[in-house]
Amino acid sequence: PEVWRGMKEKGQAWGMLGLGRMQLVWPRSGVDPVAKVAEKLRATEEKLEEISLRLRVRQRQRELSGGSHPERKEREMELQVQALVQRAERLRQRVVRRPTTPTFA
Repeated sequence: PEVWRGMKEKGQAWGMLGLGRMQLVWPRSGVDPVAKVAEKLRATEEKLEEISLRLRVRQRQRELSGGSHPERKEREMELQVQALVQRAERLRQRVVRRPTTPTFA
């Protein structure tokens, strides 16, 4: 019938339009730049926690052994902690929280 003429072409055009819209929404590299920043933040916070714990252990050992002055390694670790805190703060400002998709049970 006359009604169906051109429907195939229209369907293909709508399919191409949808595909084009998806290309605009999803990054081509497969890596979401925001997720990359969030992952860097997670790694920084993990390293910060590890160094902070190691620093506290060293400080507690020094206190229990009667030492009064921090060792050079402790001072270096304190500087590392400060740098990591600053880096984490900068990364937190760059992270964009993505909305979570609802799960239907």
